[in-house]
Amino acid sequence: LQEQLAGVRVQCESRISALESDLTQRGGTVDAALTSERLIRKEQEILRLEEALRSEKKARLDAVGDLETKLSKAQHERRVTEELVGPLKTQNNELSEALRVAKTTRVSLEERL
Repeated sequence: LQEQLAGVRVQCESRISALESDLTQRGGTVDAALTSERLIRKEQEILRLEEALRSEKKARLDAVGDLETKLSKAQHERRVTEELVGPLKTQNNELSEALRVAKTTRVSLEERL
């Protein structure tokens, strides 16, 4: 959109210069009125493109904000999960050790019988 806007502006400025030169040579009021109307249409087109650019920029900023919010939530959930998993891993290791001791004790008792 910015490239289109810049292109339209360059075209308008170039056309204005050419038309002013032409009008100066001709001195025609009808041509001046037509040129003025064309310039108004070009200016309206520029304004429309600028508005579209502003809307697109706002939409992109909103999308970035949404992504930042989702990322923040995901990071929080990850921290909470890590806080919960840490003690569970420790408990699992303790239970595994207790199971190993119980098996060893059982084998030892079976050998005695």
